[in-house]
Amino acid sequence: AISPTLKFEWVEGKATVTSTSTFPTESAAQQAIDMGVETGMNSTLNQLEKLLNQKWYKPRSYT
Repeated sequence: AISPTLKFEWVEGKATVTSTSTFPTESAAQQAIDMGVETGMNSTLNQLEKLLNQKWYKPRSYT
């Protein structure tokens, strides 16, 4: 099974997102890359960046 992790950090008003995926084997990781998972995730994160950069967007604290 794939083990994905997304870490969101706010530093000086800017968001940093770190995405890590752990695969059980090297071939499983290569299969995901071949299926376009990396490209799809990059596209998703680019869309998230555009959303977070909107002037109307105000981050909320969940702590």
